[in-house]
Amino acid sequence: MSQKVAGVSLLLVFAIHAYADMRSGPLGEIVWGCYLATFVLAGSLLASFRFGIGVGYLFHAAIGLPGYLADTATGATAGTGAPASWLLHVYAPIVGGWAIARVGLPRRAWIGAWALLLVAQILALFTDPKQNVNLVHQVWEPIAPLFSSIWLYRFANLLVAGAFILTANALTRVVLDRRTRRAAAAAE
Repeated sequence: MSQKVAGVSLLLVFAIHAYADMRSGPLGEIVWGCYLATFVLAGSLLASFRFGIGVGYLFHAAIGLPGYLADTATGATAGTGAPASWLLHVYAPIVGGWAIARVGLPRRAWIGAWALLLVAQILALFTDPKQNVNLVHQVWEPIAPLFSSIWLYRFANLLVAGAFILTANALTRVVLDRRTRRAAAAAE
């Protein structure tokens, strides 16, 4: 599969999921970080933009898929569990991982992934508070007793997400480094 085919397939999955969301509710959900990361990843695959590929992949690997699995397990966010949602949240990190294995992970992509989360959180402040897009309007229910302030929660959310992104970045580098060493040993 070429990068362009991967990008088009990801845009198709994105379109299916966005269509399903628009039928069931307002378009404000389109600023979920996962949607933005999917768009960044797909567009970067089409444009062969390594940094964007790294940003989209790290966001999905560190925040999108783990967050989606946590939401699905707890039922804390409405709409999780829909087939189109599962497809988006599983397919995007797989495609991103495939692309990263081919082009490598840019050194500062983790900064871009964290900045994407920050932008997604700011955009979500302008959405309907009942939707709680990117969990910016109220504390995520399973951990609500831990936070007395929405601002403290937002700050903690960004810090924890940063730690997840750095962890995914480090683990991806370890895997890529091992692959490189194995390929070099096989070539000898």
